[in-house]
Amino acid sequence: HEVDFSIADLVADHRAPTPSAAAELLSPDQREWLAQLANMEQTLQRQIRRRLAAAATELEHLRRRLKHPGHLLREQAQRLDDLEQRLIFAQAAAQRQRQSQLDLLKSRLYARSPAQKLQQLQQHNEHLAYRLEEAMQRKLESAKNRFSQLAQLLDSLSPLRTLDRGYAIITDASGTVVRDADAVSEGDTVHARLARGRMELEVLRVPDHEDVADNSA
Repeated sequence: HEVDFSIADLVADHRAPTPSAAAELLSPDQREWLAQLANMEQTLQRQIRRRLAAAATELEHLRRRLKHPGHLLREQAQRLDDLEQRLIFAQAAAQRQRQSQLDLLKSRLYARSPAQKLQQLQQHNEHLAYRLEEAMQRKLESAKNRFSQLAQLLDSLSPLRTLDRGYAIITDASGTVVRDADAVSEGDTVHARLARGRMELEVLRVPDHEDVADNSA
C-alpha cells in the first residue's frame, strides 16, 4: 500500500518520513558548524591583516611626507658656513647677533621634530591592533557558546534519548520501521534496536485488535 499524506504534509515547507529524518533536518551536521567556525576565524584574521596593512601603509605614507631632520640640519649647517665666512669680516656685535639668530633657528627646528608625531601614530596603531584582537576573541567566544547550545539541542532531539527510556525501534527484514502490528505476521523475523545493542526477534503471535482492546480494559 502507499504511504498516506495529510493536508499538512502538502502545504509544509519541509517534510520528513520519520522522526529521525526530522531530527536530522532540524539539527545540522556538527562538522558543518565546525567548518563555519573555521571560515569565520579565517575571515576575522584576514580583516585584521588588512587593517594592520592599511595602518602600516598610512604610517609609511606619513613618514615619507615628513622631512627628515638630518636634511634640515645639513641645510642649516650650510647656512652656518656661509654666515661664518661673512662673520669673519663683520664686527663682533654683528657676529653675536648672527649667532643669536642661529640659536633661535635650532630651537625652532627641535620643536618641529617629527618624533612625537611618529610616536603618537605608533601608539594609535597598537591600540587598533588590540581592539581588533579583542573583537576577534569576543566573536569566537560567541560562536563557541552558540555551537555548545546547538550541540545540546541536537542531543535533546536525538532518538537515542527515547531509547534510553526503555523504548525500542522495531524494523522488518527490509529495514522498514514497524509501526503497526498488522505489518508483520506470525513467524516473521524482526529486529529491535535498543539504547545499547540490537536483538533479532521472531513473531510468535500477532494479537487481534479486539484482544488488544480487552487487555487494555
